[in-house]
Amino acid sequence: MIYSMDTKDRKAIKDAFGEDINIVRKGTSNKGSQFDKSHCLSPIDKSLPFKADTGERIMQVAIGKYQKIYENPLQMAISLSHFEEWCEKTGWTPTYASIAYFLNISKSSLVKYTNDKTEYMCYSLIDTITGEYIYSTNDYNKLQLYIDRYNIVDDIKNIHSNNSKDNIGSSINIKESNNNISKNKKDNISKGKCQSIQQKIDSGEFRVIMTTTTFADILEPLNNWLEMINEEQAIHSRNPAWNIFKAINRMGRTTQYSNKQDISIAPANPIDDMSDEEIIRAAQERPDGE
Repeated sequence: MIYSMDTKDRKAIKDAFGEDINIVRKGTSNKGSQFDKSHCLSPIDKSLPFKADTGERIMQVAIGKYQKIYENPLQMAISLSHFEEWCEKTGWTPTYASIAYFLNISKSSLVKYTNDKTEYMCYSLIDTITGEYIYSTNDYNKLQLYIDRYNIVDDIKNIHSNNSKDNIGSSINIKESNNNISKNKKDNISKGKCQSIQQKIDSGEFRVIMTTTTFADILEPLNNWLEMINEEQAIHSRNPAWNIFKAINRMGRTTQYSNKQDISIAPANPIDDMSDEEIIRAAQERPDGE
């Protein structure tokens, strides 16, 4: 005998299964669907920086505008010097995706740069007194051209003529007539001491220093910054699972996120640490046939 239950008999269903069909459990009904306005997801926060001019960026990539391969780490450093300011201005969270977006390159290319440890020579001209960097380049020929072409003017002083009081009224006429510009410039004469860059180097005021750098070195401060932000968020987070996941994936320094770690274990070879005498003794002590 097959027992059939009347699905419309609520009491029979409750007696049989211990559940009242009037009580709908979470996630088991049409409550919360896109048609139920009282249980829909929270709307997107309009204050978030969702305006990123993505369409304009796509067109720039399509026509090759601003697309370039960085020839040396210094070029990338110049491009990244305003990244932190850009994040503060736009409100975007600092991530490897936003760094790639800021540089207008793909994230896969950025990840390659983070692993590029090819050394590049960097020539820098510094002031030996103040320690200020005056000029830097990775091309020695460009450094030599800069030294040959540019001069430094020191101790600039403005010397006013005796007729400066009489020319107070005539300063208004400078804006009204361009014919009086050259005449009134004679009233203020600038005098200074001019020296070439080479003279500054010869006197010891300037000095050329040579260092080596890599793309990985240039991006290391950004790596540290992203890690500090991630740790700060994890400390104040109720559930730091996402921050732990990012840490496992090197703060996003990857194109394929994963929740595992691959560890390769190389078998130890005792022969590598043995002397010649120990190897000969071990070979003599081996049983016959082995």
